[in-house]
Amino acid sequence: MAAFDASTARSMGLSFVDVDMKSPEVYGRYRKILLQQYPLKRELGLPTYLLVDNPEAVFAILGEISGGMPEPAFRDKLNRLLEQNPAL
Repeated sequence: MAAFDASTARSMGLSFVDVDMKSPEVYGRYRKILLQQYPLKRELGLPTYLLVDNPEAVFAILGEISGGMPEPAFRDKLNRLLEQNPAL
């Protein structure tokens, strides 16, 4: 599923990072973002996508999409998040 969602995000001009919690390097790089949104990780559904501005520095979480869905629904939800954050 992530490959299809990554393709959709990239076709919309967005970067896509698959944060595999089993990968110490990738998880360590984005841990601060995940822990801000899900401090206990209990509420973290799979898949969950976070729209993040400036993830490598002082970041802002601008929205999230949770749960698997067909590509048109994912694209629509992502478009709504982008409309709510016109600076992106």
